[in-house]
Amino acid sequence: MRIRNNVASLNALRYTNQNLQDVKGSIEKLSSGLKINRAQDAPAGLIASERLRGAIVGLQQAHSNTENSLSMVQTAESSLNGVSEILIRLKQLTVHAANEAVNDDAMLQADQIEVDNLLESLHRIAQNTSFGHQKLLNGDMGVSGTTVGNDLRFDSASPTTPPSPKDGYEVDITQVATQAKKKGLEPLTVENIGEGLKVVINEGGRNAEFEVRGQVKEEVGKIVESYQSDPQRFPKEQMSKDIRTLILFHLQNAIDDYGVNLDVFEGPDQTFTLRHRDFGEESSFSVTSDLAGLFTEEANVAEFSSSGLDVAGTINREPAFGKAQYLTAHSGSGARGVTVQYSREIG
Repeated sequence: MRIRNNVASLNALRYTNQNLQDVKGSIEKLSSGLKINRAQDAPAGLIASERLRGAIVGLQQAHSNTENSLSMVQTAESSLNGVSEILIRLKQLTVHAANEAVNDDAMLQADQIEVDNLLESLHRIAQNTSFGHQKLLNGDMGVSGTTVGNDLRFDSASPTTPPSPKDGYEVDITQVATQAKKKGLEPLTVENIGEGLKVVINEGGRNAEFEVRGQVKEEVGKIVESYQSDPQRFPKEQMSKDIRTLILFHLQNAIDDYGVNLDVFEGPDQTFTLRHRDFGEESSFSVTSDLAGLFTEEANVAEFSSSGLDVAGTINREPAFGKAQYLTAHSGSGARGVTVQYSREIG
């Protein structure tokens, strides 16, 4: 038996494969635009490249941080420009009021009204100027905090607040903040809507009036007429649902148009509920309806909403003061001045 090898062809095949690998590497570099695509291309070069990439990423993030800081400073600067204009105007009013030779009581009263408005504007700028969730001009820029827990958020702290312990301040919520609301007693149906409906709501000194008239009355009339003409084809449940949907839409529009801070919605039992958008005990409203049971027990008799509740609980195992959704540690407690928000909603 003889074994023959074609050494020349094997060498040619080896060199061809080697050239093919070199061509593949060149094509890969051309297509990616990178000199080093894998460690075998240049191990030492790859190490240097990764170090440079890390440095570049750090510089890019530092540049981004600088831009964010610049935006924050520009926001503060814009508000401070407004503060400067207010202070200049206050100085002008002070000098004007000091001219007793020509000023009478009416002029002094007008100056005082403008001063009060300017001071309110000054306070509003200080309280509302923020960048993200960070207040810029209310004095707590030196204080920051984080919270751990669902629906819990750090809001602010006073300059006298001591640093928290290593594990932080324990927050225990015993009462969730709720909203003032008025729930109807009976659902609105195609049978009890009658000739129409009128609702009057009073909230925060503002009145909202809604009455079924015009195009809304025509649409309601068509639904009632369809039901009365053929209850089998137009069943009571479906026609009542259509009326509730129609009334809800136009009632909410009327509430928004009058600037009343309420929402109206239909509950699982098909009754209407009016609910204040703000939380806490201070928010309330009254409602009157000419349809008994819709919002009130008696027709054309105003009834007040059920009161909302302020959040209640403890901070650092000490009693805290709750207002709306915000819980603030008392001035004499270990966590004095800390304010957190508990935004969970129920009902």
